[in-house]
Amino acid sequence: MPADVNLSQKPQVLGPEKQDGSCEASVSFEDVTVDFSREEWQQLDPAQRCLYRDVMLELYSHLFAVGEHN
Repeated sequence: MPADVNLSQKPQVLGPEKQDGSCEASVSFEDVTVDFSREEWQQLDPAQRCLYRDVMLELYSHLFAVGEHN
């Protein structure tokens, strides 16, 4: 991805952790994904698109697995 691409998402500040150091919160697929505009997507080469697809599928599988236990 070109260095001058400006992603519209702002970094999210996480809240304070619990006393025991754990952090519990609901996380959705939208919380952990990056959405590309059509123009940004067209600027990706095939290897970058493939990597994006693989990462999104892995994230989805992890969230699905966690959701099965809740």
